[in-house]
Amino acid sequence: MAHKTASPAFVLRKRIEGVLSWALGDAWIPQYSMVSFTRIPYEEVLRRARRQDAILDWAAAGVVAAAVAGGVYAAVKAGLPAALARAWSAAAVKK
Repeated sequence: MAHKTASPAFVLRKRIEGVLSWALGDAWIPQYSMVSFTRIPYEEVLRRARRQDAILDWAAAGVVAAAVAGGVYAAVKAGLPAALARAWSAAAVKK
């Protein structure tokens, strides 16, 4: 379990879950909180947890895609592809 909690993906999901819980209140309750601090029947907790996991998967994928797109944009803006092309062609000429 400790290995899983150190994973960047796990930390990202927990942060997104925290924001959703804060923003949506009772409409989004983390699974641990539902089990530990409410009287929601466990079957209902499992149903909600499955739905919330699907939403978190989608949200985390969106965050990762946005980060990658931002990195690509920054690289293009900085002229990195042109610099890499020049370095590649210079290395090819030396061979």
